[in-house]
Amino acid sequence: MGLFKSAWQSENTEEALIAVGKITNENDLCKVVKSAVNDNVKIAAVKKINNQKILMNLYLKPNVMLGASLSLAVVIELLKRLDIHNRKSLDPLYEMYNRSRYELNNKDAERKKGILMYLVLEKYSNSDAPFRADRIKSETDQGLLAELYLGATDSKMKQLYFDSLVSKYSLGVEFANLWNREPRLLDSEAYIIALVTKTSPIPAVVKIVEQIKNRNMLGYIAKNADDETICRAVIDRIDNVNDLLQLAETDVRGTTCWIVAQKLNNQDLYIRAIKITDKADICMAAVNKINDSDVLLKLANDDKHGLACWIIAKKLNDNNLEIKVEQFKSICGKDNHVWRFSHEELVHDDSTYEQPGKGPTICGVFVCNRCGAEERR
Repeated sequence: MGLFKSAWQSENTEEALIAVGKITNENDLCKVVKSAVNDNVKIAAVKKINNQKILMNLYLKPNVMLGASLSLAVVIELLKRLDIHNRKSLDPLYEMYNRSRYELNNKDAERKKGILMYLVLEKYSNSDAPFRADRIKSETDQGLLAELYLGATDSKMKQLYFDSLVSKYSLGVEFANLWNREPRLLDSEAYIIALVTKTSPIPAVVKIVEQIKNRNMLGYIAKNADDETICRAVIDRIDNVNDLLQLAETDVRGTTCWIVAQKLNNQDLYIRAIKITDKADICMAAVNKINDSDVLLKLANDDKHGLACWIIAKKLNDNNLEIKVEQFKSICGKDNHVWRFSHEELVHDDSTYEQPGKGPTICGVFVCNRCGAEERR
């Protein structure tokens, strides 16, 4: 009797799946879940079982949580099939996690248990939302949180996972490098937005930019990245002139427009960058790209903020513009400047040489975005 295997036990997955498709008895399907050779065959059997008691027994059978009997993919499908709507029904599943969590040292097994536990949490009713939120906030495995965030279909759960992910990493190097563990994060708008608009390690983000293939995502980064290095990394990857022009002409900050202007050596874009930027270094670099004094004078006279006027006045050594610059400075007064760091300067102070071990010092030069005034700190 034991000489012949059932068709669903075949090592040929296609043949085994055909055999499972013909099985109608749920107890026989239960045997397939326990003993089939291939996970896809087991999952096909799970999908045909509607009896909740059989599903629950399969889930709670010894060693399922420990990974000895069923793979993660099979158990996840099994858990999804459980029709659970209240906390009382879920408690045995959660307790199963708690009973087994201290028995394992294997990292993969811990990961499996973690995913299963969160699938259980996702089934908790809205009345138990605080319980879910507290458990997610206490999770320390960020790779697990990333995997759960990407796999979650419920918007509230997805947000909980991501909020916990961001709070744990504080958007540092580990957060930026998380895509190495979960490459699907490169397609996550929330992940990319968090990287390019918050404080993140620039080299790590540049590496991420080099991996992204989605054109819309690249366009978003070009327009919104706080750091010029990140923005430049995106522009370097775009060769279509129309795409570049569209990015430059819709830019409202000046950074993207300036970088595209450099790439295309486009005079009109240099002018546009001067008009819209509030960064002294970009404005100064763009002004230095324009040699037509009439164009520069018009830019200075049309300037409503003072930054371009101040830089152009310096370049042209124009007394009339210097008078206008002083008018902008009077608007700021003493305490209303909008300072932005421009560059560092080496300061030579002869008095420092009188003290052993001391020499030139470095100070930061800050420029007011409104009037162009300078301050050294």
